[in-house]
Amino acid sequence: MLKSEEAIAKINKLSRCAYEAPVVFLVCYNRSKAWVSPFDATDSSGVMDTSIVGTHMMLEATAQGLGSCWVKFFNPQEVAAAFDIPDNLTPSFLLDVGYPLKGTAPNKMHFERRAVKDFAVYR
Repeated sequence: MLKSEEAIAKINKLSRCAYEAPVVFLVCYNRSKAWVSPFDATDSSGVMDTSIVGTHMMLEATAQGLGSCWVKFFNPQEVAAAFDIPDNLTPSFLLDVGYPLKGTAPNKMHFERRAVKDFAVYR
């Protein structure tokens, strides 16, 4: 969790999408413990697992009356170096958390819905 003035200043320089939030969670996964598919050798479980955790973090932030923003707009190597993250950990995403500014709202696209047929195939 990044919350010191120094850490927040650093992450704001590394990502234009940290939005100067008072708290930013830097969520990482351990590549040496991530499940690897025996079928195609992909190790995407770290990204999937951290995304699941992030979803729950966002839901809890909302329940606490806070706003949050899931961010992937950063260079993982630069962030890892800046925060001395061990080599076996991969930064997956940032989660900006704070009180929403008065009069702000999610982007209009947040409320647009697509029909299931637009992104799913039934057989």
